[in-house]
Amino acid sequence: MDQRTADRVLSELAHLREMFSSKSKKALKMPDGIQRAVRQVIRKLKEDVENPLVVDYDKFENNDIRTIVREVRRSYTNYDWGSGTIEEALRRVWRNMRDEERRHEKGKKELHRRQSKQAKRIRDKLKSRCTQLKNDAIYKKKDRKKIRKCLSKEATSPEVTDEDEPTQRVAIPFVWESSLLRAIKCDLDRGYSDSLGIQQRRQKSQVTRSATEMTMTPPPRDIPGWAISTTYHLDG
Repeated sequence: MDQRTADRVLSELAHLREMFSSKSKKALKMPDGIQRAVRQVIRKLKEDVENPLVVDYDKFENNDIRTIVREVRRSYTNYDWGSGTIEEALRRVWRNMRDEERRHEKGKKELHRRQSKQAKRIRDKLKSRCTQLKNDAIYKKKDRKKIRKCLSKEATSPEVTDEDEPTQRVAIPFVWESSLLRAIKCDLDRGYSDSLGIQQRRQKSQVTRSATEMTMTPPPRDIPGWAISTTYHLDG
């Protein structure tokens, strides 16, 4: 071992000793650019066609640390970074990547939760309207048949939680709905609500129809013409 190598090893050991010292009150500052270099190497290894790097976010030690450190040293020969320093930089980068992945997964789970909740609301609303249509004597048999064609998931307005009143929901009507279809839906909703017991009614969130927002989804192909607003035809 020549003197230059020996000095570098001693410097590296001193650096690591200070880094992991229990007396150290704050994390030691890493060399400029080393964490960015580690990220770039990880990205390059992950994109390798033949043998892509797989990052394990559960435990740092499960990762191919040696390969990453070796590649950093090979790619950045102009920098006097020791293996121990690179590994510590890799640990910090890994922690940041793990936190980013968790935030991403949490966001996906939250989106899935909202979508599932929205889908259930639509199913429940559709079921209640179909039940009320079947039981309401005011509608003749031929009218029920016409209305039933408009009672589908695709023609059921989405509902969102009211920002000002968390216990209430707001239905966002379709831009293409005719006033007749909206009136029938409101009548079915009101009739179903009236048919519930007091306790059931208390448990259900109140739903109001938005007067300012519209759902821009186009009408289903098989929906009857009377259910579509003449204004929507003119706009189209």
